[in-house]
Amino acid sequence: MDKMKSSREKPVQKPVCLMVLGPHRSGTSALSGVLSHLGGDLPKTLMPAGEGNAEGYFESLRVMAFNDRLLNALGSDWKDLSPLDLGGTTAQVFESLMSEAVQVLQDEFSAARLPLLKDPRICRFVGFWSEAFSRAGYEPLYIHTHRNPLETAQSLQRRDGIPIELGLLIWLRHVLDAEAATRGRTRVFTNYKALLEDWRAQIPQMEQALGLTFHRNTGKVRQQIDDFLTDSLRHQQRAPEDVRRSAQVADVVRETFQILESWAGGAGKSSDHDALDALRSRMDGALDQVAPFVRALDAGKELASALKVVEQRAQLLQDEKLGLATELERDRKAGAERVTKIAELEQKVEVFEGETTRLTAELERDRKAGAERAAEQTAKLAELEQRAAIFAEEKSRLATELEHERKAGVEREAQQAARLTELEGALRQRGLEAEEWFEENGRLAQAHAALQAEMKKLEDEREEDLGRLQENLRTRDNQIRVLEKNVEERFEEIAKVSQILLDIQAQQEEWRRELQQSNERITILSQKNEQLKRVGFKKLMARYSRNIRHSLKMIDRPA
Repeated sequence: MDKMKSSREKPVQKPVCLMVLGPHRSGTSALSGVLSHLGGDLPKTLMPAGEGNAEGYFESLRVMAFNDRLLNALGSDWKDLSPLDLGGTTAQVFESLMSEAVQVLQDEFSAARLPLLKDPRICRFVGFWSEAFSRAGYEPLYIHTHRNPLETAQSLQRRDGIPIELGLLIWLRHVLDAEAATRGRTRVFTNYKALLEDWRAQIPQMEQALGLTFHRNTGKVRQQIDDFLTDSLRHQQRAPEDVRRSAQVADVVRETFQILESWAGGAGKSSDHDALDALRSRMDGALDQVAPFVRALDAGKELASALKVVEQRAQLLQDEKLGLATELERDRKAGAERVTKIAELEQKVEVFEGETTRLTAELERDRKAGAERAAEQTAKLAELEQRAAIFAEEKSRLATELEHERKAGVEREAQQAARLTELEGALRQRGLEAEEWFEENGRLAQAHAALQAEMKKLEDEREEDLGRLQENLRTRDNQIRVLEKNVEERFEEIAKVSQILLDIQAQQEEWRRELQQSNERITILSQKNEQLKRVGFKKLMARYSRNIRHSLKMIDRPA
């Protein structure tokens, strides 16, 4: 432990806050989770748990976003190895950033009893956030934690694809900057391994070094912490001896790790500060040699990212191709069903047209039959009337001739007695014939009456036939109109279906063009993919890693 007695002897006028300092993937989340159980107040806008930290990160989204903005303003990012200095900004810019940081702290910890702030990026801006807390009315207390640098580097490689050698240097930059910025302040050192193995032993040492007592250190809370600190939190495990033996670990990393381990175990030396300053100078002096390899790594990552995007795009195009093929097959089936339906409709139309033709022919036959019967009845009636006229004319002629003979008979009675007798005989004969004619006339009258009755009956039957024919005609006309309407509707439906088929054919043609374009794009992307594979990305990265190790060995040689 590194205890700053001079700071602790001074009375604390302000309420205190806790700042957890440590590199990425070094157990800062586990430590912050333990401290929050013991009474540390977390910020309001917490980062949600994720795949990397299933139990949570216990850090502020607003502070993380603000730190990323600070890094970006300095042309840097969280994995940059270059020293950072906000003192190079103008006073106006610095005050603007500081005012914003103070407001963030006041918003995040407005009702906090013991504010607890954690973000690995703070290791690069400890002085800035210390002043921000001071302006917000708090005195910061610093809890440093670290992890076996090989475990940290392996975790960074797994999460971000960062080579082990670069991950070790990122670890080194964070611990050296955080240590230098907190010298002379109230602070304490621990490590991830000790926290997981026996966190209960770490808490009293922290309380003693920081001069505070965690007010929620109860039996129930201790059990909750035991449940929280499970083995599942430690995905990478390397022994401390591996740091000494591994060829990937540079001397500057190895020596820094040894000093921090001794501080966490309470065995620090007064000369350690000078040693750490020398190690930091060695690292800063080697940045010019390491920078090209870091830039090459970034270019390689961008290339890998572009390759991944190309592969994803190729997969999307392949999925799109399969989708278009499925949709095309579905449209083909739908088109076949529509063609079948059109054929059925055309068949129904043919049936309706045949029925219409049959009904029209039947109606025409009925009309012709009725006309023929009416003509026959009219001809028969005309014949009977002609015969009656002949008989009437003959009767009139005989009566006239008889009257004439009676008048002439007085004058010629004597002279024509014989003639009279002859005439009387003839008259009687003619009378008999007349009686026969009258009988015939009666029969003709009866026949005429019968003919009239028959004509009346025929007329009635004709009227009935005509009524039935007219009713049949109206029925046929209605049926014809219904059929014509159905046919018109079928023709409209056929027209719509034909238009749909034309649209489908046009759409299918468009899909065929798009499918052809997609195949061409897939072919181009596949060719690019093969070219990228031939580059030998892994061999390139391995060569960069060997160059980094060689440069670090050159750094570690005594001047």
